[in-house]
Amino acid sequence: MTENEKRYKGKKCRWLLILALLLFGSSAAKGTVHQRIAKVEDKLAIKVANFNNQDKPLIPTLLGIAADYQLPMGIERVVKEAVEQPITVKIEQGTVSNLLDRCIRQVPGYAWAIRDGAVHVYGVEELSQPSNLFNLVIPSFEVKNETLNQASNGLRMQLIFAQEKTGAVVASFPGSLALEDKQLNVKAHNVTVRDILNRLVALHGEAVWIARIPPQKLSHIPQAGLWQLLPRSVQDPKNIFEFN
Repeated sequence: MTENEKRYKGKKCRWLLILALLLFGSSAAKGTVHQRIAKVEDKLAIKVANFNNQDKPLIPTLLGIAADYQLPMGIERVVKEAVEQPITVKIEQGTVSNLLDRCIRQVPGYAWAIRDGAVHVYGVEELSQPSNLFNLVIPSFEVKNETLNQASNGLRMQLIFAQEKTGAVVASFPGSLALEDKQLNVKAHNVTVRDILNRLVALHGEAVWIARIPPQKLSHIPQAGLWQLLPRSVQDPKNIFEFN
C-alpha cells in the first residue's frame, strides 16, 4: 500500500468515525424527547383507586390532580363556573387519564390533550380562534440557563411587542420563588405562545401555567399578564383571575 493510499484510508476512517458520532448524538437527543413524552404518558397510565375530589370546582380539582400525580399542566380555559361551582368527581378504579376525562366532562366546553410534554386543558372553541393570543406565533424564542420565571417574562415581552407593534413599556413579573430552582434551555421557531408555555412547564417538571382571564378576553393582554405560573402546590388560585 502506497503512502497516499494509507493517508486516504486514514482520512476515510476518521470521517466514518465522525459520522457515527453525529448519528449517535442525534439518536440520543431524539431519545431524550421521546422519553419526556413517554414519561407524561406513563403518568397518565397510573392506576387510580377511590378518588374523590370532595366537591371542589373543576380548576382546583385539576390542580390537585397535577400535584398528586406530578403532571406538568397548562390550563388555557378559565371560566367562573370552573373556578366557583362545585363538581363531583369520584372514581373507584381507573387511570389518571380516565380521571381527567371524568373531570373535563363536568363543565361544558372543556377538553384536554398532551401537547409538548404537558397536559393541556383548553376550550374547544377558542383553540383555533385567531383572536386568541395563545395562538400567536412567535418567530423565534430562546432562553439559555434561565429560570422559569425569567423565561416566562421573556415570552411576555415578545407577546406585547408582537401585539402592540410599538415600543411599549413592559413590566417584569417576579413570579414565585419556588420556580427559581432550575435553569432551563429552550430554542424554538415559529411556535405559538401556548406551545412555548407547555414546553417550559414540561421542562421544569413541577409547575403549571394558567390563563388569568376568560375566553372572551383572550384577544387583549391584561395589566397583570395573560397567564400565571404556579407551583404545583398551589391548588386554589382564585385571586389571580380577572373576570370583570
